[in-house]
Amino acid sequence: MKLQLVPYALLLCMLSACDSASHAPAAPKGDPVSAATAAAPGASDTVAPPAPTPPVTDSAAPAATVLPDPSLPESACKPEGFREFFEAYVDSASVRNAYTWADVRIGRYAAPQQDARSVAKAGYRDFRIGAVDYQWVYLDPAIKEPGDYPRLDIDIKPKDKTAQVEYVKAEFDADDNLVRTVGDRGAYVFELRDKCWYLTQDLR
Repeated sequence: MKLQLVPYALLLCMLSACDSASHAPAAPKGDPVSAATAAAPGASDTVAPPAPTPPVTDSAAPAATVLPDPSLPESACKPEGFREFFEAYVDSASVRNAYTWADVRIGRYAAPQQDARSVAKAGYRDFRIGAVDYQWVYLDPAIKEPGDYPRLDIDIKPKDKTAQVEYVKAEFDADDNLVRTVGDRGAYVFELRDKCWYLTQDLR
């Protein structure tokens, strides 16, 4: 009978061990994120923000085109300031562009109203008075060298709100005295409009 009790006791022991194993708490399932964190103990749990985009400054924007200022001294736009205005008009293309009226009336010097016609400012290219070495000259488009331009004798006749600049080709002696005039006279008429002088007529 003792030989049969041993296997039975062993069987009871084995059953007791299996029952204890079935009631033991299960090991926690692995969390991939936690596992990854555990695998890299020095890694941070947060994600660094992207580097900020540099702000757009004014220097990065296209530069605006700055046009030359054709303004004149206030004195040049007064009735008594025509000579100052005329010198600036002769010397500066931007002043000529700014102070030529929207349309220029072209007529005859001897009879300004006869056969007169108007030319739009954009198409007017016939102002011929220039200055070289402090001398009035005729800007002939056929002449290439400024020193070869014919000299002019001019007469400025301001009157109230109108100023007429008469011109004629001329020859001078060594002392700059007028010797004689050559060819026909012409004139440019300026008028006080819109707070300054404007070229309004070309008489030939």
